[in-house]
Amino acid sequence: MSDEQPRTTPHRDDPVSEVKEKLETLREEVDSRVARLEHKLAMEEYTLIALNVLAMLGVWVTNFRPRLANEYWLAMFVAFGFASVLITLKGAYRHRFTWKDAFIVQPLHWLGGVLAVLTAFALVETGRLNYEGLGLVTLIILGLTAYLDGIRLGWRFSLTGLFLLLIALFTATLEQNLWLLLMLGVASIVVIVAWKKLAHRWA
Repeated sequence: MSDEQPRTTPHRDDPVSEVKEKLETLREEVDSRVARLEHKLAMEEYTLIALNVLAMLGVWVTNFRPRLANEYWLAMFVAFGFASVLITLKGAYRHRFTWKDAFIVQPLHWLGGVLAVLTAFALVETGRLNYEGLGLVTLIILGLTAYLDGIRLGWRFSLTGLFLLLIALFTATLEQNLWLLLMLGVASIVVIVAWKKLAHRWA
């Protein structure tokens, strides 16, 4: 009786399987690093806080440097539009939004606001609108554009838009309502930070 050794087939590496495994490992590593980075940096919250701080700075500009108010609020369109694209890109990675939202929908949304402001500038040139009121009109358009964008991005972005509209509403009697506006701005920042902490606690 002869002992027969079991036949073993030579091991053949499947290149496709190896690539899939490496890609899966890389994806898990990237997801892990992004999750830690989001927890530390909280990009969305810091962005919203920065926008609220810029809005509070705009209160001072509108009241004490009215000639700079038009340019300031127009520059805020660029800041808000850039921030909304960043937030949408983050959401696209998490499959909350699509890449089309980030690179087409959002730029078109904010471009519409800019076109409305340019129309207001044209009204100034024709004498239908005075230069002093142009800053308020720009601020109102910015607040409305931010509020509508918040319907897609989240209620905290809409909260910032409402704060901008309140700035425009109280600007006529800003000296009496300056502290009220600043308190509302601080309150909105507190809400943003508190919501982030509660979301992590409930997760």
